[in-house]
Amino acid sequence: MTVNGKVDVRALEALASGGAPGADGAEAGARPATATERALWTIAVELLGAEPAGVDADLADLGLDSISTIALVSRCRAAGVILTARLVAASRSIRDLADAADALAARAVAAGTDGPAGPADEGVGAVPPLPIARWLLELRSFRRFTQTQLVAVPPGTGASGVEAALQMLLDRHPMLRATLTPDGQAVLTRPVGAVKAADVLRVAPGAAEATLAAEARATIDLVDPGRGRMLAALYLPDADLLALSVHHLAVDAVSWAIMLRALARPSEATGELTSYRRYGELAHRRARTDEVADQVPYWAAELAGAEWPLGSRRTDPARDRAADLRVATFPASPETTEILVGAVSREVGLRELLLAALGWAVRRWRPALPDVVIDLESHGRFDHLAAAASNAAASNAAAGAEQPLADDVDTSATVGWFTSVFPFRVPAPSEATASEATGSEVAGSKAVGSGETDGAPRLATEEGAALRRAAQATARRLAAVPNQGFDFGLAQSVRDDPRLRGAPVPPIEFNYLGRFDQQPAPGGWAPVTDRALHELLPDDPEPDLPLRYDLEVICAVGSIEGPSSPASLVTTLRANGNVLDAADLDALGGHLLDAVALLAESARLR
Repeated sequence: MTVNGKVDVRALEALASGGAPGADGAEAGARPATATERALWTIAVELLGAEPAGVDADLADLGLDSISTIALVSRCRAAGVILTARLVAASRSIRDLADAADALAARAVAAGTDGPAGPADEGVGAVPPLPIARWLLELRSFRRFTQTQLVAVPPGTGASGVEAALQMLLDRHPMLRATLTPDGQAVLTRPVGAVKAADVLRVAPGAAEATLAAEARATIDLVDPGRGRMLAALYLPDADLLALSVHHLAVDAVSWAIMLRALARPSEATGELTSYRRYGELAHRRARTDEVADQVPYWAAELAGAEWPLGSRRTDPARDRAADLRVATFPASPETTEILVGAVSREVGLRELLLAALGWAVRRWRPALPDVVIDLESHGRFDHLAAAASNAAASNAAAGAEQPLADDVDTSATVGWFTSVFPFRVPAPSEATASEATGSEVAGSKAVGSGETDGAPRLATEEGAALRRAAQATARRLAAVPNQGFDFGLAQSVRDDPRLRGAPVPPIEFNYLGRFDQQPAPGGWAPVTDRALHELLPDDPEPDLPLRYDLEVICAVGSIEGPSSPASLVTTLRANGNVLDAADLDALGGHLLDAVALLAESARLR
């Protein structure tokens, strides 16, 4: 069957001929044949930076993940092809996606609607906080808690052009126009025109390095949600560079991709089909369901043992602040990065490989730690779960009330802080048995061993194969997490379940930001990943922010030496300097680089 419940004729023909579905060489390399397939092909090539082997090739092999999935949905909508993130996740190939899009379009026509989410949502008014926002609002000291993106401005744009681009973003996305209530405990979004770009834009001539060093913190200091200033921008005309600082209440990793696409392709950008405000309403409605309540024992068990410290004591939000952060960065070589990125599959993505590497590294760094329990950030947007809450309410509405489509939620163009955080136990290599190794891994291990005397080379190869199996075990554990962790925060924060509210916070948070080498922005407005420039930005935009974790581990793939340089996997460690010292970070960072190298070598030998 296809993802749309139809008989998969191509798969049946392949089986009848004695082959596996999609195994036929001509079929696997087939070019797009329909208008929908051709549109999807073009978008996938632009987004992922490489051509699929054919319309039946698995897009996951090119690195399609939860972040790029949202970008794919948004670009498809701009091209007139309607998809949802859930359909993308359920579809392996261009052909599957085209079938799903055509079926969804036919359904929308039959229902007399414009698509899954109908007309644009203005999203103005009180915003029910998602769990991550509620956590921040409770801290109080968060005025300058921003994320800053460096953006390459197209030459010739000028200050007036930058101002116009910022005004477009402000008018299109309600959370960029948000403010806090007088008590600081709630967020309100305001109508279009409430914020003028001219009031949040600073222009500073001079060389990029010197100007960023002198002006970046002063720009961040202008951000103040209590006064309705969710963003501030610093334009460097002599360098064609924009430093855009947005308060975290209004932005996340996917939101940055949405805004950069809107800047690069303003004619294709759409309004928000489902606003952040509406999504929050539906999430709060979902929190009251039995499905969320029934997950509490699972989450409580996952948090058992999370109280163990990594250093001299656990981090205490009452005494530890962002000003105490100790930061170190560890880039893998471009060669190792290329091999590792090429090793991803639908079953084991880059996030799973990195989690396995983290577990291996932590166990060597802190061998007495009984288990590696982390908080895992997820950047997925769970439109189908929010839609289920919407439909449940609609089914209880009075007869004759307007009924939405079953997937009447679409946040592919929505800007806001959607991040979900949930506890996760990283499996140890010992939890993955040797029988789970693929034949090529075992063969690779034997080949190396037969050519070497006993010692380090053979041991390293066996260690790499064990790490690969640990990544497979990690992928299985993640696949078994209820609703990819979305409901944990609802149960803990919105339901306020005491079994979770009083539970310890894991000592480590892991955040995989995705690949920044895949998404060039034609015409400019591309993210600048130059490491030297980013090091000039403050590590602690809000020095008074209470710390939550002993250690934050942040990974991303990008061209850190400039736009023409090869991509590197970069791991940034942000530690509470009151409990971990520089030697701790150096030791853990070294173990992480060793783990990544072992995984890459294992992949090379497969």
